Amino acid sequence: MSENYEYFIVRSEGGLGAQIVAASAYFYLKSLGCKVLMDLSYFDYPFKEAEIGKPQVTHWDWKLDYYGLDKSNLDWISLNNLRNYTKDTKKDPSEGLEIFNLNEALTKFSQIEGKEFNEYSIHKAENNITGFFKESPIVIHDGPNKNRLFINGMQKEEVKTKFTSISEEWKKIIKENKIDFTNSVILHLRRGDYLNVATHLISCEEILKMCKKLPKVLKNIIIFSDSKESDNQKFVADLKEIFYSVKWMDKVDNLNTHKIMTKANFLMCSNSQFSTTAAYLGKGFSIIPQKYSSDNDYVFQYENKQTSFALLNN
Repeated sequence: MSENYEYFIVRSEGGLGAQIVAASAYFYLKSLGCKVLMDLSYFDYPFKEAEIGKPQVTHWDWKLDYYGLDKSNLDWISLNNLRNYTKDTKKDPSEGLEIFNLNEALTKFSQIEGKEFNEYSIHKAENNITGFFKESPIVIHDGPNKNRLFINGMQKEEVKTKFTSISEEWKKIIKENKIDFTNSVILHLRRGDYLNVATHLISCEEILKMCKKLPKVLKNIIIFSDSKESDNQKFVADLKEIFYSVKWMDKVDNLNTHKIMTKANFLMCSNSQFSTTAAYLGKGFSIIPQKYSSDNDYVFQYENKQTSFALLNN
């Protein structure tokens, strides 16, 4: 970065929230005039759902076609089959950065395999990968730099509008479930495969403490969760002591859940990219968890850690 690089490959991986973060970083760098590709290697492998109780997370499939984004309108590359053809790679895992000698890898691939590398697509006139980058590009993996680029992207309307859903099914869900945003807080309760790997899980007790501090105008709470209401009966009972009504939504798919969360007047997030991307794409108030784990790659860090949540400054 200190050498003023203008060549980047943004790796996309994970679920919907992580894919939005990567795509936002990609579009933001493009808006600056950088040469950028998106690494779609992660999606060479099929969807595989994690088993609860095992140290694993779900391997997701591509979700951004919900916004009309796919290989047909992205400049992309799949780096998986190139990694064995260069040893001249410098990495900083804590920053999520890697300098990848792409041109060396392409040359060796061609020499050893006897064919040109073709797992890429570039839409402009210079549509050949050879020589596309004049220098070794920086590969941006998950980490603080990708997250900062995501936040920068969210400040630009041309980037945010990339994530406008092409489906309007969410409107039907709102109508059928009589969801009223005007006097309700939307809570995203992340559980599911996150229980396998979470370094800190926001407890129901912490959520209840925060709910008691919310403005009294928020009389209702609507919970979107990958956990069943039947497994959270005590939590529901405690919420009913605070709110006039409690509505538990555990059967809405993650795409429509995310879209509905972006429409919230007041959103209470879990500590996940799914939640925080919805918060940034929305226009209402959002509160997000403070950081508890010792990880260095979490973008939302606050000096005041006396409470479990902090107001997100959109």
